[in-house]
Amino acid sequence: MEYAYFGYRLDETVSVNAIENFWHHLTCSISGTHTSVSPKYLGVYTKKFEFRFNGRNRPETMFSELLTNFQPLNAE
Repeated sequence: MEYAYFGYRLDETVSVNAIENFWHHLTCSISGTHTSVSPKYLGVYTKKFEFRFNGRNRPETMFSELLTNFQPLNAE
């Protein structure tokens, strides 16, 4: 599939609508919930939103996936 306006190709598993949907929801989230984001933290907000967006169809697994990213605490 070729997205003619920008001239790049996508494989069959990725649609332009999905990409545009992600960016639309990200910008709405920033302008609505967070009202502003500094360039310093834009990458953090994007990664957070990516995690939430990719888990939107399986919310029951999001918490356990999030916990696997943390290191266990050492009891002393």
